[in-house]
Amino acid sequence: MEAGPPRSTDPHGPSGSPLPIPDTALIGRELQIARLRAMVDLPGLVTITGEGGVGKTRLVLEVAQRQDRPVVFVPLADLDRTGATLAIRRVCAPLLLSRFDAATGTLREACPATAPSAPPGEPGLLILDSVEQVGQISDLIAEIRTTVPAMTIVVTSRSRLGLSNERVLHLIGLPTGPDGAAVELFLTRSRAVGADTTWMDDQRPAVTALCRALDGLPLAIELAAARTRMMSPAALLAQVHSPDHRRMLTLLAKGPADLPKRQLSMRASLAWSHQLLTPTDQVLFRRLGIFPGSFSLDAAEAAGGSTTPDRRPGADPVFHGGDSDDVLDGIAEMVDLHLVEPVDAAGDPERVRFVMSDVARAFAGELLAASGEGPEVQTRLLRWCRDLVAQGERGLASTDEQLWLDRLDQEMPIIRQCLAQCAAEGMGLIGLELAVRLGRYWCLRGSTTEGMRWCRVFLDATEPEPDFPAGPAAHSSTGGADSQADFQADFQADPQAGDHPRPAPGRAALDRARTLALAWWSRLAIGDGDPVQINAHLRSMRRVRPAAIEAAGTFEWLNWTDNLILSLLAVGQPGECGDMIADGLRAAEDQRDPYWTCVFLLHRALWRWTSVGQREDQLALRWAEMAAMAATDNGLFRVAARAVALTGMNLMARRDWTAARESMTQSLDGLRRGGDTRSYAVSLNCLGAIMIELDRPQEAARYLVEAIAEARRSDDRLGEIGAAWAVSFLACRLGRHADIAIAHDAVTDHLGLLERLLPATLLHDYRLAAAGSEPGVSPGPDVGCDTPAWSWLRGWAMGIAVEVAALPAAPAPPPIDAAPPSGSQSGSQSESPAALPAAVPEPPRATPALAAAPAAAGAATRDRLHELTARELEILAAIASGRTNAQIATDFFLSTKTVMHHSVSIYRKLEVRGRAEAVALAYRTGLLQTPVG
Repeated sequence: MEAGPPRSTDPHGPSGSPLPIPDTALIGRELQIARLRAMVDLPGLVTITGEGGVGKTRLVLEVAQRQDRPVVFVPLADLDRTGATLAIRRVCAPLLLSRFDAATGTLREACPATAPSAPPGEPGLLILDSVEQVGQISDLIAEIRTTVPAMTIVVTSRSRLGLSNERVLHLIGLPTGPDGAAVELFLTRSRAVGADTTWMDDQRPAVTALCRALDGLPLAIELAAARTRMMSPAALLAQVHSPDHRRMLTLLAKGPADLPKRQLSMRASLAWSHQLLTPTDQVLFRRLGIFPGSFSLDAAEAAGGSTTPDRRPGADPVFHGGDSDDVLDGIAEMVDLHLVEPVDAAGDPERVRFVMSDVARAFAGELLAASGEGPEVQTRLLRWCRDLVAQGERGLASTDEQLWLDRLDQEMPIIRQCLAQCAAEGMGLIGLELAVRLGRYWCLRGSTTEGMRWCRVFLDATEPEPDFPAGPAAHSSTGGADSQADFQADFQADPQAGDHPRPAPGRAALDRARTLALAWWSRLAIGDGDPVQINAHLRSMRRVRPAAIEAAGTFEWLNWTDNLILSLLAVGQPGECGDMIADGLRAAEDQRDPYWTCVFLLHRALWRWTSVGQREDQLALRWAEMAAMAATDNGLFRVAARAVALTGMNLMARRDWTAARESMTQSLDGLRRGGDTRSYAVSLNCLGAIMIELDRPQEAARYLVEAIAEARRSDDRLGEIGAAWAVSFLACRLGRHADIAIAHDAVTDHLGLLERLLPATLLHDYRLAAAGSEPGVSPGPDVGCDTPAWSWLRGWAMGIAVEVAALPAAPAPPPIDAAPPSGSQSGSQSESPAALPAAVPEPPRATPALAAAPAAAGAATRDRLHELTARELEILAAIASGRTNAQIATDFFLSTKTVMHHSVSIYRKLEVRGRAEAVALAYRTGLLQTPVG
């Protein structure tokens, strides 16, 4: 560390405190040191802000040690408000000589005739440390600045002062990456306290996670590091994540005895900021501790409410309902004191969100538990959560789908907390209501496994006994708490609860709620890749549909018709879907509902494609294009992207791999914008399969690596199964016999499910590749996917895909006059730009007469060659030269689409799977000859 300049024995004047000399190196603040040094070089007011324990004083001392001018340091942390004010005035007496009254410690009115000039020599640096508790600090600093305008005043405070021309340096926690300054600080302090350092390498990830959980806050990290003599980093991390708030706060305590009181523990540091709040804001602060993560302003208003102080001595403020102005002002004060921080609301720049650090949340939770308000605050939060989910159910079935997906993403920690409360307190009907309304979210973006788990929890909790009575007392079997009864009344009376039946006492209401949950469970089972569960609940879905028509009208009818159609298609029963889709389209058009209209247009295309066995079909292609255009016109990018992906699958069934690739790539952009993580993984898998068909294994592997990672992030079992199948296909094409032997049986177990997801051409090509890859390997019979094999397939598939993606690019094609060796595998040549020659060769000439084909070519092959038209021969010659479709279109004055159609026709007539096979066959048979010269 850079050493400070030599100092005089008394550089601070008679009233200043000696400048403390830190005995440890300052870690990770090089950038902030440089910025602060540049700021203090200019006269005026500089304020360093940040939460307690972030290292404001330590940074100032580091910069002060590097000054070559007089420095006055005034520590104020351990003084009360009156004492701190008096200390500042006494220190500043030499600067305000004629106005300071030593007897009273006050300033007399300034007299123009006696006003002092600036101190002789270079102006010094005045440091006022911890001024947040000083009364009228703004007036004091204004007086000093007026009297000595050339002086630099540096203030450390948990909030800025709000003065004119104030320059602010805001400190945040240290970087928490694996090699970040926070980890370095933890390891350094652990060594300093004599901890066993043998664990440091093995537990580096735990150290990183611990520093991240502590938000890189230096004081918290040092307090945690001091415990490493008795606990490993992994054990410390477990204590930090304990649901008991006291564990974390007790852990982060007992700092060095020579530190100021506020730095002896995180509890003391937070209490220092807490006591600066007004009594009303202190109540709001502890109520905000109910949130498990970030929260919106309306959630804070609902759970925190507003308060009015009780006029009785010692009484706390009284909870009396929400007031947006009071809550907003209170949060603003907490933001100034860094007890709460604003964060971005992803996807909605007009909304604002806030978050407490884990340590601050633990402190607020401790205060909330001590106040006895916890149950009431949690009840208010549950009411808000129920309203949010009811609105979200409607929003997800509208043109605002994207906004609601993003919003529910952000609110899911709160929603999960409310679901857990319902499970713990026996509020089964309320939990069931929340789980059902979240069904569409879980299908589109959330975890289907999580959705099914919550449905199972509340179905078990509401399992009626054989003698379950019908009447007001019936709800007692689901946990007859008073809050449960109160909520049932709210559900029945609230007009915003949507079209779902309100939980009400009685056997009929309970049966209906359970039927709705079972139907959603069946829909969620589609994403979980479990046709057994889908089939098990199809009867419930059929039963609930007519009941929904009678009870709730159009919205619920459309909702459950949608679920039933998709479930039937998933298990290969499209027969009865046509009439339901037609009814759905009529109902949506009658309601002039663009969302449901586009959804049923997409269902119509999917139904047609499924009905013909996932084979090429012009009607399915035309309907998919219609759905894509309608969805795009209405801003439903997710629905449009799904329709484009279905178009791509139809082109795959046609073996037009290039056009299919374009469609799938286009669908990725829309699915990413729409946040449809499950369909995104499916499109990635399809792109991987397309690259396999185009003999581009490295590109295929890269798509599949991303698909596996995306499926893992979104807990998408179906996406994992599809990726594992595609990797197995890739291994077959590459002749990786050992890998195929390991995973083939497990992949085959899931082919029955994939038959209703992928084009028939892909599965046909896979079976051929598997049958020809090894004499002992055959596809075997298709069986259901109710097997644990998939759980290890993910790791196997990722390993193979990463390995293939890292392979070097395939070598350039052999010379044109060198025919491929007999028996060589097709697809060994890469079509990637890196594999093409630098200069495009002269196109090979098509033989004018097919009689030149070698006699070795079989009669069937010659028949196939005779089927090519003159134009197709020209296109084939251009393909062999390495020209792209766009280049061929330019050469022959055709459209790219026409060239693609000619290519597909060539591949179909030659019975090959792509460019490489077509060119190889043409050279072997003599259909193409090497250019002369």
